[in-house]
Amino acid sequence: MVQVHVTEGILEGEEVQNEYGGTFYSFKGVPYAQPPVGDLRFKAPQPPQPWTGVRDATEFGPISYQFNLWDPDHQPPNMGEDCLYLNVYTPQIKPSSLLPVMFYIHGGGYLAGSGDDDYFGPEFLVRDGVILVTINYRLQGPGFLCLHTPEIPGNAGMKDMVAAIRNPTPTFDENLGVEWKPYTLENQEYLDLGNTLMMDSAPDKEEIELWESVFKQYLPKYSI
Repeated sequence: MVQVHVTEGILEGEEVQNEYGGTFYSFKGVPYAQPPVGDLRFKAPQPPQPWTGVRDATEFGPISYQFNLWDPDHQPPNMGEDCLYLNVYTPQIKPSSLLPVMFYIHGGGYLAGSGDDDYFGPEFLVRDGVILVTINYRLQGPGFLCLHTPEIPGNAGMKDMVAAIRNPTPTFDENLGVEWKPYTLENQEYLDLGNTLMMDSAPDKEEIELWESVFKQYLPKYSI
């Protein structure tokens, strides 16, 4: 077991043997927002509350309610409304230099999926010195129902993603070698498909430009 200090308290994760050789450190089920239940149901995520003592970070947190359309007889376990958790996998604790971070938002058409390692594990990335962050976010009705009212304004799932990107955990930079740049107008290029580095290095530049034009056309009307 290994412990790290974050703003909200102490996390206890684990050192894991990597099938590609060596070890890495895993911290699972870390809350990045308050549970979206009660008065917070359908609302924008709120910053997580501190905890007392040591929080176990060796098990995945609950995933958003969903229905397995591809295999109706086998539904995912551990589902719930309280699902705003992330997972961090790092090759080192307190490395001598900052490490690159891959922030993975799972697909699934906003209907299914999670940040668990059911299909995609961290082993390959951490072997090459990359920190991997994965998240759960609200899906289906809890995440995307919109009545255009103060109670159910809509796009809660998108707001979850933004909250996790803005601040995956406030002091992981100190412990895990991450220099996390907040999403602001000044540095939004780090999250923009149009950023020069990505565009020049992408094999399908024309396709990315096409989708970027679509997003820019409709984003002001339909996004958060």
